[in-house]
Amino acid sequence: MWNMPSVPTLKHGVSPSAWELSPLLAASHAGLPPALVIGAECDAVRDDGEAYAAKLADAGVSATCVRYQGMLHTFYSMRGLVDAAATAQYQVANFLRAAVDNG
Repeated sequence: MWNMPSVPTLKHGVSPSAWELSPLLAASHAGLPPALVIGAECDAVRDDGEAYAAKLADAGVSATCVRYQGMLHTFYSMRGLVDAAATAQYQVANFLRAAVDNG
């Protein structure tokens, strides 16, 4: 997790350590719906995403975590330029389709 030493409350009044800004910090992850966490290898918040997926799994939540090797944080929006973007978008679409089909 990104450790911000003694950062004051942000201008919008929410502390950087609030779970609302980082669900990883929530007191409990039990009872949440299944999750697909997609991360990029070259991403400053990659470890946070993977830690979140692990916390979900530890709480009994079905969580799939995928790291796209060699990709940057913004790769997902680069469809047409980066093949992995289309792959990740199809992965999300299939995940959502399965969630809807399974109620």
